[in-house]
This record gives sequence, structure tokens and C-alpha cells, in this order.
Amino acid sequence: MRGSLILRKTLYHRNDIRPALMGMGLSSRRVLYLFLASLPRKVNNKTGKVEILFDSSMEFDLSIEEYANACNVDHPTAYRQLKEAVYDLMGFVLTPSFKLTKDIDPSLPKDWVEPFNVATDGTGYSKGEGFIRVRFHEKMRPLISDLTKGFTGQYLESAVAIPESNASKLYLLLREWISANRYVSEKEVSFAKLREDLGIEEIKTYELFNDFNKQFFKRSAKKLIEKTEFSEITMVISERKVRKAHKVKISWKFDSKALAEKESENKEFIENVDKMKN
Repeated sequence: MRGSLILRKTLYHRNDIRPALMGMGLSSRRVLYLFLASLPRKVNNKTGKVEILFDSSMEFDLSIEEYANACNVDHPTAYRQLKEAVYDLMGFVLTPSFKLTKDIDPSLPKDWVEPFNVATDGTGYSKGEGFIRVRFHEKMRPLISDLTKGFTGQYLESAVAIPESNASKLYLLLREWISANRYVSEKEVSFAKLREDLGIEEIKTYELFNDFNKQFFKRSAKKLIEKTEFSEITMVISERKVRKAHKVKISWKFDSKALAEKESENKEFIENVDKMKN
């Protein structure tokens, strides 16, 4: 089955895949986002829930021109990044949470670990014809379709526009918080948990709040304001222990014009997304 590249303004995935997305390279992450945005979706007339459809027999074709247009890069860069993405996706190993694995096969032991490569046989590229073809593993299904609770919605245009890894991590985490409750505009979290969720808990450079704020947060927030729907992102210390930052509060505001444009895609779909959580 050949998947057509009909890109929607939003893409969806389970929160469980966040650490993997943060560990992916720019090229493979962009290709995966483009794939997620092209998956067929519909609103179930009986339940009112949004259904995102995935078939592991789908062959996802992406041309140099399509990638260049979507990611705002020139054709030589698009070719290089697409080629990188093929190799990265073929070699990228993902380990789903035990709960997801157990849901598929309840007979598995409690300590069962079953990693898999994101892309499978049939994945490759043509330099002469200028396109790549990707087939995603069947085990991706619970992470990207049949979504109910615990999922993230990202705006495709914003997600692929961010070249910096740190800014991409912050955007992904903010979108996860917003997806959980799109009517709130701030989040309080422990400083340790924030660094863990951003996948940087082992990086000594960011152990102290002042260093993290200056070298990671402020730089990333500035980039998101330049590239995405956010107009303001701030962080303050909300609780200290032994004079050190224990909890922080992150607040955000949107560029109303940019947000309205991104949500104009399909009003009915946007309104029904919340039903996926129930």
C-alpha cells in the first residue's frame, strides 16, 4: 500500500515515544513527523472519537522537493538529510513501555523487553529519482494510532522548523503539557523532573538552575518564539530547598495569528481531538 503525502497541520503520537523522539537526529525526526502528519484519520460517527489509521504495509514515499518545501531547506540539503534519515530510521532501536507490550500479549513475563527497529524492510532511497521510501514497523502501531489517553499533538510546521536539538526537546515537552490540558498556560514541575523529561538529566552542564536557564532554556525559548506559534515562554523558581531551585514554573503565551492559522485546518477535527482521551 502506497501512502500519499497529504500533510495535515497537526501530528499525533503517544507520550511514551517522547524519549525516542528526543534521541533522534534532525533528519529522521523530520521524516517521522512528516509521516505522522500524513497518516489517514477520520472521526468515528458513532463514538465521535478521532481515529488515526496505520497499516505496516504502507510505503511512505517522500521526494526531495516535498521535503525541501515542508522543511524550508534547499534541494542539496534535502537530499543529504533524506539519505541520513533512511540510515538513521533503519538503525534506530525503540523500546516500547511494558504496558503497551503487555496489552498486545498478556502472556509475557513482567520483565519482558522487546526492542525493535523503527523502519523495516522496503526502506531505501533513489538518488536518480530523488526520493526515499520508508516502511515503519508494525510495533509502531500503539504509539501512533488507536490513541486514547496520554498522547501529544504537535503542529507540523513548527515541529519541522526547529533545527536545534534543545529547542526541539522543549517544544515537544510543551506540546505534551498543552495536549493534556490546552486551556492552561503554565506548568509547575520539579527542576529534577524537568531535566529528566527533557532527556538531559545526565548532562552536568545543566545540573545548576542558572546554567540550565541561561544555556538551555532561554536559548531554546528564544528559538521557539522565532520559529513556532509561541510568543512568550518564561521560567521562574517557585520553590527552593537549601537555597537551590527545587520547583520551577514555566508559563507561555501564543501568537494569536499564528495559532489561528495552524488550527484552521479542520475545525471539526480539532474539536473532536479531546474525545480521544475519554
